Amino acid sequence: MLDAFHGQWHLENQVSFTAHTLAELNNLVKQLAAAPSVSSYRTGASGHHAWIIATNHEFNLEIYFGESTGNDAVVSFVLYGPYTPEDAGSIFDGRGLSGEMTTDAVCELLAILDEKKSPLAFVHQSALEVAVVTD
Repeated sequence: MLDAFHGQWHLENQVSFTAHTLAELNNLVKQLAAAPSVSSYRTGASGHHAWIIATNHEFNLEIYFGESTGNDAVVSFVLYGPYTPEDAGSIFDGRGLSGEMTTDAVCELLAILDEKKSPLAFVHQSALEVAVVTD
């Protein structure tokens, strides 16, 4: 189980981490990938229409569903970590990777996190784009 929360533009959103099974998260990825884009609500609008933030307390994964996700099944992601229980660092301390990957790859990445394995090699091999977080 992974702790996660999610949200969707134009709807009331879950605002705190709760435990989710891998099956629940995979279904959520499919559901949010198929959700209407921001531009479908208003002409000239664009951006991410949904998001999932998941953690196994060693890595924090942010998944963003954008304008073209429904067409090409590609999402943006930011993976922060690794962190140890003794680590007092912030998830925004620059340790991580960002980029784009397919929704199928995101589901595999969630499975790796659920198994408490390091996802770094998988991200480097599977991401369509990947860069080191520099914030």
